[in-house]
Amino acid sequence: MRKLNKTSGISLIEVICSISIMCILGAYILTLQLNNIRLSNQNKDRIRYLFALEAIKEEIVNNSTYSDVMNLINNNKKYINKEQLKLDMIKSKNITQIFNANINENDTYIVLNVIPGEVLKINLELHLNLKSKEEIINCTFYKGNYL
Repeated sequence: MRKLNKTSGISLIEVICSISIMCILGAYILTLQLNNIRLSNQNKDRIRYLFALEAIKEEIVNNSTYSDVMNLINNNKKYINKEQLKLDMIKSKNITQIFNANINENDTYIVLNVIPGEVLKINLELHLNLKSKEEIINCTFYKGNYL
């Protein structure tokens, strides 16, 4: 008599291959998600610091006098540290209280540069240090000595 070789179902090798393919795909998707979360957090930080830069600009233009800006420069108070770059702190304090003479260059900070004259040319440099990559964003505007 003839022997029939019937094999129904799947073998152990097929199961192991399919599980390994699923694991490789899962690891790839997990890596993509983690990178997406990291980039999203960096973009949120960048947007938060840009809002702070804009708030400082608006504070100088609208709520500070020509002499306030000149006093900052004369007292060598031209830096804003990372701890001071919060919107509620910028809005609640006077601009002369936010600027410092010292900074931590390894963190995010803002530098105030002023070209004096009858009309001040003010440049705010935002030094972003996100994940050991430094990026500089400039904001230039003018403040006049109007009576």
